[in-house]
Amino acid sequence: MSLPIKEVIEYSSIGIHNGFVYQSDISDSNINMNNRKIIMLADPVYDQDAVNLRTLISHSSDIVYIDITLNGINPTLISSVNRGAFNISVYGLENNMPCGTFSISKSSINDNMEASRLTSSGGLIDHTRLSIIWPSNTGLLLIKDTLSYDGLYRIRII
Repeated sequence: MSLPIKEVIEYSSIGIHNGFVYQSDISDSNINMNNRKIIMLADPVYDQDAVNLRTLISHSSDIVYIDITLNGINPTLISSVNRGAFNISVYGLENNMPCGTFSISKSSINDNMEASRLTSSGGLIDHTRLSIIWPSNTGLLLIKDTLSYDGLYRIRII
């Protein structure tokens, strides 16, 4: 036996007016939107909130992606920035190349860099490691510690 729509709505704590849902409590199920949009989404406040396009675009400009080629053990400029605080991820675009993540900061162009290598995975064959250096009066430099794994690397700077 099926219940009349009014009873289903009251039982489910769903409010519908002129075809729009204005009140609901979905706590233990997935939502299949069948390729439809969720519209009028508020700006996120909590970590678990969904993100609207405006918020996503406003924060995506803080992320920079750079592709560079590393050859030998020569330091390679990845950014000409001379001070600031950044999180940097680096990985080779071919399989088995070294990768790592770094957190760095420097308060003035003449200051010494503070850096932490957060993660590191060496190259498969000889465990080549990546490092970031930031000398005085210079931009950020990426360097490998062996002659192996020359090639294209992708850097993400936040």
